[in-house]
Amino acid sequence: MRILVINWRDINHPEAGGAEVHFQETFTRIVAAGHHVTLLCSRFSGAADYEWVDGIEVIRNGGKFTFNLTVPGFYRSRLADANFDLIIENLNKIPFFLPALVKDRPILALVHHLFGTTVFRETNPVFASYVYLTERIIPYVYRSCDFEVVSESTMAELKRMGIPSGQMEVVNNGIDLDLFSGGDAMDKKSGTSVIYLGRLKRYKNVDRLIQAMISVHAELSDVRLTIVGEGDHYEALKALTVQLGLHDIITFTGFVSDNEKV
Repeated sequence: MRILVINWRDINHPEAGGAEVHFQETFTRIVAAGHHVTLLCSRFSGAADYEWVDGIEVIRNGGKFTFNLTVPGFYRSRLADANFDLIIENLNKIPFFLPALVKDRPILALVHHLFGTTVFRETNPVFASYVYLTERIIPYVYRSCDFEVVSESTMAELKRMGIPSGQMEVVNNGIDLDLFSGGDAMDKKSGTSVIYLGRLKRYKNVDRLIQAMISVHAELSDVRLTIVGEGDHYEALKALTVQLGLHDIITFTGFVSDNEKV
């Protein structure tokens, strides 16, 4: 089978995150099963426009803020005749709306989450409104597509927007059992521990977790919060921790490798 996947970034992008890890873990296995996978994604400084990464054909076009605008034209001029059996759109950030253009082959919509109104916490009102409104159009443009969603909550949100539940399938994110097959870490822990693991962005509301630690610490004096990850909200969150007098119970680790996490 020949599969085209459209995603904003690839695993080598400096801003690659969970969606890119999910893609790489999933589609390297699909390649190993004998299928051909092509990824269309955005360019970044120093990257080749075309290369193979772990058996996946990677094509880069457009930039950080223009990629979604370039996808329809690039597909029509460069990829429409490639005889793909399936197109997968990762609806992460702004949709590409390919179902409005492509009528001769199936399109699967892959959805990790929707921004909804949380995008207004992340960026300026003009761009936030743009993202919010493009998400509202999804039920109309993708009404004939099947959806793969990674959680029941995302499925429920899409259902409220008008996507029939019969067109959606929940496929939860996997875990590398070989990596996490060691001893039980719970046997080694002491006290009450809370861990946040992920990118530090405004829309993820990590500031509310930090504020909540005031009440938690009042009830559980031994509680500790560890915040693992990087992002453009890192310094602001550290400043908030100091402002609230919680620097003794909250630790920021920055980036941590998978082996360190284990």
